[in-house]
Amino acid sequence: MFIALLVFPCLAEAAERLAVLDHGRIPEGSGLAVSAHDPQRLWFVNDSGNRPELIALDLDSGEYQRLRVAGAKNRDWEDLAAYRYEEEPWLAIADIGDNAGKRDHIKVYLLPEPSDPGVREVKVHSTLELEYPKKARDAESLAIDSRTQTLYLLSKREKQPRLYRVALPALKEGSEHKLTLSNMGKLHSIPPPSEEDLARPYGKYSAQPTGMTFMEEQRRIAVLTYRRIYLADLDGGEDWLSALNHRLCPVSMPRLKQAETIA
Repeated sequence: MFIALLVFPCLAEAAERLAVLDHGRIPEGSGLAVSAHDPQRLWFVNDSGNRPELIALDLDSGEYQRLRVAGAKNRDWEDLAAYRYEEEPWLAIADIGDNAGKRDHIKVYLLPEPSDPGVREVKVHSTLELEYPKKARDAESLAIDSRTQTLYLLSKREKQPRLYRVALPALKEGSEHKLTLSNMGKLHSIPPPSEEDLARPYGKYSAQPTGMTFMEEQRRIAVLTYRRIYLADLDGGEDWLSALNHRLCPVSMPRLKQAETIA
């Protein structure tokens, strides 16, 4: 497993390998975020079947630290978002996976980003309990726009993924918020699998979104599929769905067996 740093915007420049990950610590990395305290620090979470913990990797030293997340359960953690709340750096752990599409609600755990990765435990500050407006969906992609304090989810197991959003509430420590997601509509801009894709093992899934991130300074959305990365810039008052449907730009990436997270 390795991390690829890609140069934006849509240029066919080579990716730079930053690190080879320790499979024992990160057996299935499903969420990735860059620390706001130290850009050489990466935060990871693992998928279902693993412990509820944040894993910090220092790119300079190559050292790892495990931080247990008290007050959280890892039912199916699928993404990790870095954002700002009240001008402070926070993390959102997305327990949103639902392969069978049967969960009556999903959860997002919110907490201030630890400034010291050497602590052994961090505590969930607030929990969002999210419900889809009609029926359950599987999703692996979550991003937050700090400026508008809006959370976005992109569904996975559909020919045309659906984009959902919800406004983040004011938070108090220990608070739990039950919220209903709004369906913004379908994403029709991601091309379906090509004949070349279909000839490869599991190629029919190659267009499914597996990760999403938002670059605040550039006002740029990035969506990861099993096949490639797509970028979309927000223009003025344009909403996310419009930007993704009309401004989506593919970026080449190394061929990875199972790419599931982007930051």
